[in-house]
Amino acid sequence: MNGLLRYWLSKPMRWRHRMGFGVQSPWAYEFVSDVLFGKHRYYAFDTLNGTRSDEQLFRICAWLNPQTVYVHGATQTTESYLRSSAKSGSFYSLFYYASACAADAERAVRAGEITPPACIILEDILRPAVRNVWDALLRHPDATASFDLGRRGILFFDPSRQKQNYLI
Repeated sequence: MNGLLRYWLSKPMRWRHRMGFGVQSPWAYEFVSDVLFGKHRYYAFDTLNGTRSDEQLFRICAWLNPQTVYVHGATQTTESYLRSSAKSGSFYSLFYYASACAADAERAVRAGEITPPACIILEDILRPAVRNVWDALLRHPDATASFDLGRRGILFFDPSRQKQNYLI
């Protein structure tokens, strides 16, 4: 209950950043306004038939254009959204963890399996067990930019980025 109360108390601050207000970094502003909350439709949305959350994952993956995508504990629809948008282009690796596999994310970072530049997407960070993993990942020395969306957390391991935490 503590996580849910903290989420609702932070709603006014989150709303302000939702459209990019207060986000100073140009790449972070583009990420928030065009990727996280973009209104444009992609070619695959009609054929994949997913939720708005799945569409957001598709936009994230299409924007990052990751070299590799690792999916842990996702539904079939979510996995198909992530796999269909990956084009094997850039140097990023994208790691997606559902709430049941959150401990695997922390273990992978500690073991050195996730090396920069990478992006981790963690679901249900309001749950206490997942929140503990999220907080531990934020304290990692290689973690740079993070976006706390309430239910979803996005964390970048990229040495070219400034360390910044955004409540969106």
